Amino acid sequence: MDPIKYEVQQQPQPQSQYQSQYQSQYQSQYQYQTQFNPQPQNAADRYVFAVTSFIVSLISIFMFVGMLAMSVNDMSDAAVGLIFVANLFFLVLGIIFGAMSLKSTRGKGLGISGFVVSLIVLVLLLLLLLIGSMV
Repeated sequence: MDPIKYEVQQQPQPQSQYQSQYQSQYQSQYQYQTQFNPQPQNAADRYVFAVTSFIVSLISIFMFVGMLAMSVNDMSDAAVGLIFVANLFFLVLGIIFGAMSLKSTRGKGLGISGFVVSLIVLVLLLLLLLIGSMV
């Protein structure tokens, strides 16, 4: 005699209309999030902008400190103006590259530090110009 095999099937539990509606809504949102990546795979890497912003801000710091350390009497007015304009140019580059690198996932800290240092040196340079014009 063959033994009798019994298969137990689970009966689906009754769901209310609202449970099935919300469950299908959440499942569709979950499927949407897993299917579509919010950040594209071929997004531009802006790490170079972050490094450039940081390096340019360091150059502007050295130019600013060098301008303060040198005796203005030893330099001609053209040399002081040239250093001022070059420092201003580097500061603007540091701010622009730092702002462009803020959307990057890699090197965001370098971009922020380059942006902030460039802004601080720009404010100090403008204060120096304001104080120099008063004297």
